[in-house]
Parts: sequence; C-alpha cells; structure tokens
Amino acid sequence: MIPNMKDQPTVQTLRSRLVSNPRPFVRWFERSWEERLAFVQTMVREISQQTDPNQMVELYGQRMRQILPSDRRISLSRRDLEYPYVRVTRSDFDSNPVNPWKHRDRLPLLRGGLFAELIYAEQAVILNDLSLAPDDPSRPWLEGMKSICVLPLFDQGKAFEHGHSG
Repeated sequence: MIPNMKDQPTVQTLRSRLVSNPRPFVRWFERSWEERLAFVQTMVREISQQTDPNQMVELYGQRMRQILPSDRRISLSRRDLEYPYVRVTRSDFDSNPVNPWKHRDRLPLLRGGLFAELIYAEQAVILNDLSLAPDDPSRPWLEGMKSICVLPLFDQGKAFEHGHSG
C-alpha cells in the first residue's frame, strides 16, 4: 500500500505527454489473418511449454520484437516495493542479464523519477518528445530516446510489471 495517496502519480500527470491514437504497426497488419493467427498460436504454444518463468519471458520478448520493433527495451517491476521505488528487471543494455526471479537483489533499485511515475500510474502510454530532469534516475536507460511506449503487465488486476520500448 502506498502510504501517501496524494503523492501517487495519476494519468493527469502524464496527460501532456499522452498520445491517444498511436500509429499502428503496419508490417504486422500487412500479413494475412491466417499468418497472424498462426504466429500467435505458435507463440502461445512455445510459452505454454516453459516451466522456467525467465525463459518464458525471453521467448515472449523474442516474439513480440517481431510484431513491435523498437530501438530499446526495458522492463520494470514494483513487486514488493512501495512508491516511489522501482526495479529495472530487464534492459537491452545488460551484457550480463540477471534472472529477476533468482537474483532480485542484483537488480538496480531506483527511487522516483519517470520510471516510478509510469509504473505506479498503471496506464499504457506513449510519450513523445521525451525530456528528463538532469537528476532523473531513469536517465541512463532512456538517454537519447525521443519517445517511449509503456505497457503495464498485470497480476491479479495490479500493474506490478511494466515494459518500455523506445
């Protein structure tokens, strides 16, 4: 539970950056419905065969990159944390990725900034013309990005995880 509700970010804090109708990813929709259906079925089958959650997430990410291309991917978690704390669980920058289920203590723990604002808002957003405060703890992961797409991942109705693409 977040101790001070007035400090919780809201959708309104992001309103100036929100794009309500993002351009669809044309390449995906140029495929026939049969090809798209086969792709999704293969992905779901592959994921269902996994017993290791880390491997499941890796497979899902590989498939999603084929649908939604991006320059960078970052995953965040607020599981077992309170506002304004957030963990970076995955990043394209990691040359030695850490398994977040086995080594949570080795993941970067950030306090405040844009990542915290986004994950506690529990909303999918696209931010264009991205600008960060000089002291924003998300700066090392977002430096040089001009826009990002933020997608919450829900567990029992709560957005504990988020994926970011830029």
